[in-house]
Amino acid sequence: MARRRAWRSANKQAHPDGTFTEIADGAPIGFQVPCTQAAELRALLAFRGTAVALLHAEAATAEDTPQTERLRTGLGHRYDGYLRTYGPLNRFSLRRTGRADPATGEPVMARVAPTPGGFRGDPHAPPVYAPGSYTHLTLPTSAPRNMTGVPGTFIYTTGSR
Repeated sequence: MARRRAWRSANKQAHPDGTFTEIADGAPIGFQVPCTQAAELRALLAFRGTAVALLHAEAATAEDTPQTERLRTGLGHRYDGYLRTYGPLNRFSLRRTGRADPATGEPVMARVAPTPGGFRGDPHAPPVYAPGSYTHLTLPTSAPRNMTGVPGTFIYTTGSR
């Protein structure tokens, strides 16, 4: 329980009344999220909760347990829902920078990622964004189904078990 309390003490939280808080100096303070970003932030916070719970469950034992299987299934469902609704976790758009590549003359483009409610600054954002990692040539096409099976890792695999 102490471990669960520790991770909850340093991040964003969504509340049933539609508000959001963030822990600052050990106390929750409210913060405003644009209406256009609130639903996505809620989805990311739910995904984060499941991902962190799975990390803790896998760190507790090297064996698969009914709890880890439930969490993996839940994580996969959350990812599928997110992907259907918002697209890939690490999606981005391209914008012109106004510069050109000196060797090719092609315009230099910058990647612009959405920032739903400032979630990227959450201390537990890395395990959320890990399953959406991809190169600029590929996009994730299926949900993460399980961690690597190595306790404490943030690496996800795709496909069914």
